Amino acid sequence: MTQPFQKFVVVALVLLGAMSSSGQVCSVGVYAGGVTYYPSRWAVGSPPFRFGLQEYSYSTDAAGYIIMVSTSRGTQPGDTFHRRTEILLGPRSFSVPLRPPVVAIIGGGLVLSVGLFLAGLKFTDYKQRRHETRVA
Repeated sequence: MTQPFQKFVVVALVLLGAMSSSGQVCSVGVYAGGVTYYPSRWAVGSPPFRFGLQEYSYSTDAAGYIIMVSTSRGTQPGDTFHRRTEILLGPRSFSVPLRPPVVAIIGGGLVLSVGLFLAGLKFTDYKQRRHETRVA
């Protein structure tokens, strides 16, 4: 086999293996400090090098404070339920107020549009100008 074909086969096998396995298994939601983190099928790796999407939710009262789960409190006027998706980029992360499938569709569309834009660039024009001789 030729070397480029060998590289292609190795990359294809790695991608197939990555798609069929999960980097971390969490079968139940985790509750910590008033925030519930849901099991993620959209993330791989372990902290601090975790990549993907993680969904979480929490409730706030009328003053904006997070409500801890309590059986005696109950729902009161002004309480707000929040569900967000955290985008994990290794040691950096940020959250958006959308569900993980929506974030994946928007992110995939963005990556596809940037890829198509970059594929449409013509680098030959830049090469021709650089190699032209200067006429005085």
